[in-house]
Amino acid sequence: MDMPHERPHRQPGDLEIGVADVFMEREGPAIHVVEHPPPPEWYLRYERARPRLLVEMVAEAFGTFLYCWGGMGAACTFFIATAEGQTTVGSMLSVAFAYCAAILLALICCASTSGGHFHPAFTIAFSIFKGFPLRKVPWYIFAQLLGAFIGSLCVIGQYHESLTLISNELEAAGKLKQIFTPAGPASAIEATIMPGRNLGWVFFNEFMMNFVMGAVVFGILDPTNIFIAPTNGPVVIAIAFFLVIISFSMNGAAINTARDLGSRMAAAVYWGHPSLVFPAKYTAISILTNILGVLVGAGFQILFLSDTKRAITTGAKQMLAGTSHGQLAIDESVPGITRVVSTAPMGRQISVTPSSMEKQPNGGSFTRTEEAV
Repeated sequence: MDMPHERPHRQPGDLEIGVADVFMEREGPAIHVVEHPPPPEWYLRYERARPRLLVEMVAEAFGTFLYCWGGMGAACTFFIATAEGQTTVGSMLSVAFAYCAAILLALICCASTSGGHFHPAFTIAFSIFKGFPLRKVPWYIFAQLLGAFIGSLCVIGQYHESLTLISNELEAAGKLKQIFTPAGPASAIEATIMPGRNLGWVFFNEFMMNFVMGAVVFGILDPTNIFIAPTNGPVVIAIAFFLVIISFSMNGAAINTARDLGSRMAAAVYWGHPSLVFPAKYTAISILTNILGVLVGAGFQILFLSDTKRAITTGAKQMLAGTSHGQLAIDESVPGITRVVSTAPMGRQISVTPSSMEKQPNGGSFTRTEEAV
């Protein structure tokens, strides 16, 4: 005998009430949105004339700037408040959350323009595993370093008075080297470790954090991953950054070559003493280990967790159809295998509208119309 609460309309395989509610259609009055007027002619002329690579570099620089500026700002707040005895202002949790929010904003604001690398290791990984043009790699890394350098200088400038006061007090007390340890003001800008720390464990900690980040980010970006919508990717990536920072930064956490090297250059400009800003062995670990970790993590995800035979999600197809400049498409030319491929020719730029990438009526692969610019 059927219970009163059973629903005869429910079909096998239907999602149950709960999170499935977000998929329900809502009825209500239509909402009218005023249409935007077309862009002014001067802007269209400017848009046609600007170099595409320059735009991407600006996006990479600004995204890395946001990441460094937001995270280091919170670190300075925490350090200065602690130095002044204000223990209720800031914490390691607030620093981790600031980096999380900063990378989220960077991805939302800039990823649609440049791809949202903000990290030399990911630029290299995208080139090796995803076909990112090799000719763009050095330009992207330069832009990332520049953004980190400027972001670090801005934080130093905004906290100049407090950082200078604390640094002068330590130097006057004969504790110059302490400035560049976790107990000193430079630790809010650059990655530091306590003198005498076992560098083997520092290397292992840095490698593991970046191995996990590489595997997780490539898993999030996998277009066959049914558990995440493309628009939710920035949020989950930000959560992953929050996890590694809050869990392992006490052991030293450079995480990002651009953030580490850019901040060290800014610290050298402000404090001087390059031998203390760039301690030889630790600097090599902090700058290079994250590249190795990300590459191994990304390779692990590609080799063991991804599968080109899985169907690409509808959300991923929609994102690809409207991707910036149409440089990605879906290749179904091999029966049973669906791949995301780069379609932008080397050496020239492509202008493609979202409507120019459409599914063929006979169910064939996605096609695009191209116009050289």
